[in-house]
Amino acid sequence: HENRKGPITPKRFEFDVTTLHQDAGFKNWKRDFANAKRHSFGTYASKLHDWNWVVDQMGNSVSMLLQHYRDASVSKKDAEAYFKISPNNIDAVAEVVPIEKEA
Repeated sequence: HENRKGPITPKRFEFDVTTLHQDAGFKNWKRDFANAKRHSFGTYASKLHDWNWVVDQMGNSVSMLLQHYRDASVSKKDAEAYFKISPNNIDAVAEVVPIEKEA
């Protein structure tokens, strides 16, 4: 962020994002999807790393990890594949539209 202090998002950003998700059909997006990236990280990282490392990275307790991120359907192979995802190895699903900086 070029100013190094203050907000890093435009005014009303959270409202606009909520509206965007609701318009896209995710009526309860905040409750159901807002932590999806965090939950994915916790689930897959716990298959590859020591629990204490994951706790340190996420700021959780071991009991919280055991409660939420011990998904038996995820394998170590799945976790390795998840962390290999990058812009270089996925196909674009839509046209990229650049965001113009406001004057």
